[in-house]
Amino acid sequence: MSPEEIFAELGFNTLEAEVYVGLLKHGAQTAYKIGKLIGRPTANVYKAVDVLSREGAIEVMEGEVRVCKALPIETVVKQLETAYKRKTGNAVDALNKIKEAKSEEGIYTLQTADAVFQRVKEMIARAEQIIVVDAFPGTLQQVVSVLNEAAKRGVEVFVQAYSAIKMDKKIAVVIPDQAADALQYWEAQQINIVVDGKEMLVALFNKDLSVLVQANYSNNLYLSCMMHSGIISEHKVHQFEQAKSVGDLSRMVGNQKNFLNTKVPGLELLFKQYKREK
Repeated sequence: MSPEEIFAELGFNTLEAEVYVGLLKHGAQTAYKIGKLIGRPTANVYKAVDVLSREGAIEVMEGEVRVCKALPIETVVKQLETAYKRKTGNAVDALNKIKEAKSEEGIYTLQTADAVFQRVKEMIARAEQIIVVDAFPGTLQQVVSVLNEAAKRGVEVFVQAYSAIKMDKKIAVVIPDQAADALQYWEAQQINIVVDGKEMLVALFNKDLSVLVQANYSNNLYLSCMMHSGIISEHKVHQFEQAKSVGDLSRMVGNQKNFLNTKVPGLELLFKQYKREK
């Protein structure tokens, strides 16, 4: 990417980026002169100068002739960060006052890696009773801290990992015997998570997490309950495979989590939809 394209990603249009970079390259100039240097109409350059000045990217020295000077990029970025924090804070304060309409059940596509991990963290923060996770090393590392926090506040957490990872001692972690084979087979990163049997997310990335291949979130209760059941059952199967004695196996069977012996909020809500007493 060119310097102009990179600067434009900070929230400026193409002409504003060209003016800023032009001033960096050529030093202080009048709007007329910089317009000539970058081959842009003077009237449009004046508008760009006004925006850049207002956003704190350039300084304009007043006098008989207005001379424009680009500020160092570090200064510009700090000012933009401060302004962004102020704007986002104002937005949160204002929009939190609006009562959010109840979300309809559905399946939604997520488009970016940032959106995926932000949604996962929000899901975990909402957890009341139980979280089940099946995640490859790269994706699990992104959310391990919030899973630890959930466990500390009393949420049951079950994780199927594919390599050794340090997690809160309250979290039930299992690593399948075929973990290395699975990682080699997929040559990717993935995360599948269900929270309280109420909402679920599945996401597939390339190996270094630089590309999101596909990701879907759903708050459909039936889908979430079925995904919950599948992950928790697979978790237990891998524990059974690693049992070292009949006694171990017996204890695992006795501690097995299922819909009949575990409070899963999503299942209770699902039952209410067709008026079944639970």
